[in-house]
Amino acid sequence: MLGFTTIYIFLAALLTLFSIGEAISASNHSYFVTNQTPIGHRARFSSIRTILEEAGFAIGPLLGGKIIDNFGYPTIFIISSLILTIFFIGLEIIRILYKKNMEQNIKIL
Repeated sequence: MLGFTTIYIFLAALLTLFSIGEAISASNHSYFVTNQTPIGHRARFSSIRTILEEAGFAIGPLLGGKIIDNFGYPTIFIISSLILTIFFIGLEIIRILYKKNMEQNIKIL
């Protein structure tokens, strides 16, 4: 959507929406890791998440620039949208499996 918009106010609204989502997500990472990992492994999981996130910040602009140079701006947004859709589906599957697991644990107790 961002790759095809030519209206400034629409672009500003979309970027604001993405920024709000990013702020919400960033504030919940540590909470999730704290509540879902054993005490002895929390630092390990937190560091792995941070390493992967920072690797994305380092590699993303390079790959994005190559895609833009070779295929143009709209292509980077299409590729990003596809990747985000795949990750969203994966997270929904994880959420559903987690919810089922929690229900089974409650029944055992």
